[in-house]
Amino acid sequence: MAIGLVDAVVDEDQLREHAMQFAASIAINAPSSIRAIRATQRGDLADRVEAAMAHERALQARLFTTADFAEGVAAMAQRRDPRFTGL
Repeated sequence: MAIGLVDAVVDEDQLREHAMQFAASIAINAPSSIRAIRATQRGDLADRVEAAMAHERALQARLFTTADFAEGVAAMAQRRDPRFTGL
């Protein structure tokens, strides 16, 4: 709950009542707002996140081959400040 992945924890015997109350709290909102939220969650958000992650993986793969990456690893292993060159 501390990081926002869970909204509530309820006992099994209270699950239906809690779910109905939660649904009622959603239902009082403007229908256009609910449709917009559903469209966002069901839309291309997952595709955009995957594309961003693929882009990040490609960048990281390229950066792992640079002289600066090797220098950073060597500097850490030798417990010294790195001397980056931008290459």
